[in-house]
Amino acid sequence: MVMMKNIVLIGLPGSGKSTLGKLLADELNCTYYDMDCVIEDNLNQSIISIFKDKGEAYFREIEYNVADKITKHNQASVIATGGGVVTMQKTMVVLKENGYTIFLNRPLNKIYADIETKNRPLLRDNIFRLESLYNQRIHLYREYADYIIDNNGEINNCLDKLIEVSNKILLANT
Repeated sequence: MVMMKNIVLIGLPGSGKSTLGKLLADELNCTYYDMDCVIEDNLNQSIISIFKDKGEAYFREIEYNVADKITKHNQASVIATGGGVVTMQKTMVVLKENGYTIFLNRPLNKIYADIETKNRPLLRDNIFRLESLYNQRIHLYREYADYIIDNNGEINNCLDKLIEVSNKILLANT
């Protein structure tokens, strides 16, 4: 399947962006990028240590640079973003100019049950911070989303919905 633009997954930490992004890229036979992994590989440093050593503002600037670079490849990709990508408008502008954004909306109770907070820099001190992040960001996820998919059940059900939306995107752009 040939894609003309990127498919960009946004959502809270633990919403399924990385897991579902890889599965979707496999289904669509296209390149997959996990922006947090790209950043870690480029800086040879974990996200948590980047936040600790350099701060969130530094991280968001690096995140913008990575988004700008990977969205402008000639071949479209599936891109899993970090949960806070929506807090930097210029990053979202680049992602939306070069792709379609899909908000994976996962209920907080499902995330609470699944998430490991030790590798989540903004959640490591208190898992209840997730609710605060949700309240701060939900309007941004909805504002930036071209599509919203509820991820509230089995992973294969959500993947099927992602494939269906991706096929609609592809048909609309052929």
